[in-house]
Amino acid sequence: QAAAMTRLNVPVKERRRFFVYVDEFQSLATQNFTLLLSEARKFGVGLILANQFVDQVEDQIVRSIFGNVGTLISFRVGRQDARILAPLFAPQFEEQDLVNLPNWSAAVKTAVHGQIVSPFTLRTELPDRPPDETGAREISTRSRKQHARPCGLVDAEIAAGSDSCGQQSLVIDPI
Repeated sequence: QAAAMTRLNVPVKERRRFFVYVDEFQSLATQNFTLLLSEARKFGVGLILANQFVDQVEDQIVRSIFGNVGTLISFRVGRQDARILAPLFAPQFEEQDLVNLPNWSAAVKTAVHGQIVSPFTLRTELPDRPPDETGAREISTRSRKQHARPCGLVDAEIAAGSDSCGQQSLVIDPI
């Protein structure tokens, strides 16, 4: 959260999009996330949060998530979670629909170009061929060329306590 807020000092046009992926979100879900959820977008920070059950997360944080979420994807869920999620997917999906989603299928609620679209289903598939190792290496190489910087430069910035824009970074000591 502190790192996201320091982006306030970076002009909007210079803010590179940054995504934070959090699996097993309930393990990290604290009240600090409520502010981050409501403020992250304007700082160019996207959050991808995943967990198994809604009731693993405190009610206030769940309300904050559902109040700020841009896209909600739900694979098959149990009855308790279906009761919580069904109103978010209504009127296209009811509790029974979410409980009975087939394997590899999900209900999706999202917006396209800022406009909310009717919830729909999608089907995922396992690849019908082995992974393309050459393609994966090419994607990795392109990504590194576009986004990576030499380790020595990053290490020097960390040691100096500043980020790539020359802004002072907040250093948090582990507890």
